[in-house]
Amino acid sequence: MADVNEKQQGIFDFDDGNLDGYQNLQREQEDRLQGIRKSSGLPVGRWVELTIKGHAGAITGKLELASYPNAGDGRDELELKLNKLLIKPADIQSCVMLDDQDF
Repeated sequence: MADVNEKQQGIFDFDDGNLDGYQNLQREQEDRLQGIRKSSGLPVGRWVELTIKGHAGAITGKLELASYPNAGDGRDELELKLNKLLIKPADIQSCVMLDDQDF
């Protein structure tokens, strides 16, 4: 059984005939990302325009995870990055998701 502090890791499992290990890993990561989007209400992985406390003007870029939070541990605060700027959800004043066609 995994320790609470260990991060959840996908398994390639090629020995059992699973030849789609990389696709399974990508699916698992996308599922986790969807869960993070739902629980945080933030469009992680999408193009956004953010206004951030202490910064003048809006910043446009792809909102990404700086690191994946521990699975099943809601105590970890999300660490996000926009371009090269590291931010916490509490630092976000406003967030507008932009359509792909805007770029």
